[in-house]
Amino acid sequence: MKIKPLIFNVYAFVFLAIAVSIPVQVMFLYGYNATDIGAIWSKMTFFNLMVMASCCINAYFSFTAQNDIKWSFPLSIGFVCLNNSIVLVYGNDFEAATVILSTFAYILMTSYFILSQDTNVINSPAAQWWKTALRYKAPLATKVSSTDIPINLGNTFDISRTGAYISYNVPTQKDIFSCGDVFTFNIGDELELKAKVVRKSMAVGRYPEGMGVQFIDLGVSERIQLEKLLNSLRDSVEEENEEYQQFNKAA
Repeated sequence: MKIKPLIFNVYAFVFLAIAVSIPVQVMFLYGYNATDIGAIWSKMTFFNLMVMASCCINAYFSFTAQNDIKWSFPLSIGFVCLNNSIVLVYGNDFEAATVILSTFAYILMTSYFILSQDTNVINSPAAQWWKTALRYKAPLATKVSSTDIPINLGNTFDISRTGAYISYNVPTQKDIFSCGDVFTFNIGDELELKAKVVRKSMAVGRYPEGMGVQFIDLGVSERIQLEKLLNSLRDSVEEENEEYQQFNKAA
């Protein structure tokens, strides 16, 4: 799935709205102004804060489509039920019907999200294509530096912030590493990265035979160097596109 389902963004907004609505309700209920932050805060209970915190967590997990929704949503339902039960028993500012209706509405809303087919994608990270880092096609020479003798590993077919696909120059290169192996290698003359082999593939479509690696344990300096490399590749792509457009106009 290349585009994140709209329901994730909608629910993230709804949960944030619920979190904000609690102090807003206090403000209007007691006739405070928006600047009376201290007075509003003093009227809020511990359970109000727990509901607000759980809603904010839900909003984040929903917006980022994380699997943690499976525990954060039920937990927030528990906080809402507990908070509203206390309001129902001890509170005098809300009608019982309103409290009960809002509780059931929250339970139904969160349950629909969990049971909806549009949110099944959280169970399959491989299907969350919108999270895939932008890749740049670039034949960059690579050498393994974590061995006693540097090994020519092949050229990168494409590269991103999170990893690269390395194509084999000779057939024997496919036997150097297996899936799960971790090694340190150089891309070009300056950039040295630690990587883990996540897949090995035969030639499929436009991709040649090679292996996919994931960059791991990157420090600040490595990230900065990698970002510089990607920026230079992006600039070169933009220049090529601009020249191609100018050529088409001239033709």
